[in-house]
Amino acid sequence: MSEDMVGKAFEHIVQEFYQGNIIKSLSLEFEMVQKAHDAIHKFLYLQPQCLPPDVSFHEKSAFLTFAWDVFEVTHRSHLDALTGHYNPAYSLLRNVYELVVRGALSQSLSDDRLRARLTWLGRRSRESVCLVSVSKTGRVQSLSPLKSDKITLAEWIDRLKELEPSIEHAMKKTSVAVYDKLDPIFADREFARKYIFMPSFRAMVRQLVDLEIIDIPNFIEINDRIYDILSQNVHVFPDKTDSGRRVLQEKPFMDVKVIQEELKDYMALQLEVVDIAVVIELNIMKDWILGTSIVKERLGPEIEELDALGLCHASRTLRNLLRIS
Repeated sequence: MSEDMVGKAFEHIVQEFYQGNIIKSLSLEFEMVQKAHDAIHKFLYLQPQCLPPDVSFHEKSAFLTFAWDVFEVTHRSHLDALTGHYNPAYSLLRNVYELVVRGALSQSLSDDRLRARLTWLGRRSRESVCLVSVSKTGRVQSLSPLKSDKITLAEWIDRLKELEPSIEHAMKKTSVAVYDKLDPIFADREFARKYIFMPSFRAMVRQLVDLEIIDIPNFIEINDRIYDILSQNVHVFPDKTDSGRRVLQEKPFMDVKVIQEELKDYMALQLEVVDIAVVIELNIMKDWILGTSIVKERLGPEIEELDALGLCHASRTLRNLLRIS
């Protein structure tokens, strides 16, 4: 391919990126956009701040690997909103919300103390429903269904642990190893449908509330409101398509335009989702925060910055962790 053709293709793509809309969005709601953007970076910045000396981040890697995707996908969502593509922005924001919740639950599944408290992930059965062959490295080698009753994800991990006790130590040292244990379930959708209780998203959220990983007052109601808005966009309700939004604003439905009310609504919700994400990450790393004075000293000044960004729930959680009134 010639450089000239690549250059022309690049110019065409740049035009399709709607840079002019980004400038207009910034001019209309600069302060709100700036806070929403800076909050994304604060989410990522806090993670190394919480890491104590001589501790490996691998202990929380089941969550932190998802957290990197949270950072990247939130940026893409944010950029879509700036260009006037509100439906994909909201759709990606639901992806962000699910990433942070599922990452937190995966971290909980890797921890024997938390795993024992997982009550919202499906009913407990009296017997295991499958024979599982596990190698010495903890990798599942084969599956053999026995009964029609379903088991929970927690029971699945416990069953593997019974067959190969070293699994627990491996997950404690490197929690991302839990994904190797769950992979056979997600790789075989038919097996999962028949034999594994796959919890609803609302059940996952309830579980995080019970574990106090989400310690936001009245959070179930907050979750229902947020998830309903995000889901309406994912399922493309007519007034949640971008052409539908333009029609309601009496604008040409084929022109990608900035709609100030939509921009404000999106930025407010994005900030709220990031606020929840920071609450979750702080509570996932609670033992690191509470166990080391150096970490507490690092995090003290962050309270004022969280307040300035409008991350009120995260500020409250950090104040409680640091015992600051």
